[in-house]
Amino acid sequence: PASGGSPVAASDRASTAPGASVQMTLTAATASSVAADTPDVAASNVIDGRLDTRWEEAVGSAPGQWVEVTFGASRLDYLVVYNGFQLSHDSFVATKRPQNIVVTVNGGAPAGFVLADSETPQKLDVGDGPAATVVRIQIATTYPASASAFPGSPIDAATISEIRAFGAARG
Repeated sequence: PASGGSPVAASDRASTAPGASVQMTLTAATASSVAADTPDVAASNVIDGRLDTRWEEAVGSAPGQWVEVTFGASRLDYLVVYNGFQLSHDSFVATKRPQNIVVTVNGGAPAGFVLADSETPQKLDVGDGPAATVVRIQIATTYPASASAFPGSPIDAATISEIRAFGAARG
């Protein structure tokens, strides 16, 4: 059964208590496809800390496309996903947004999640993934793109602006 993403509470964003989840440094991002060979849609945009950039999969390819992030060996507790192109409301609705996704940690058992069609960050509880180093988000279905003031809309490609991982480094 799929579980939904939930909005991120302020208490989830930062904590310094022993054993508490902290934002981890993501070291690389790769993807199954990109819309173009240009930096503005590269996989690395999902780990640049900016909401005005995005990964955009190849036009018309959404089901089965994926983006993967890597980091040092860590206890992985949850992910925060900024769905769609977060530059503006017009950019958000102009592209497809992942709806049903499958998350795997270190190539393990897949877990299904439903992302809301929302411009707010969404928390995905992936559990205590010991010694995690790789997370893959695969798109199963998308929300449709709509015409907006964003140039070229509607755009037949799914986008994710940012992925953040929280947990604790393994010593």
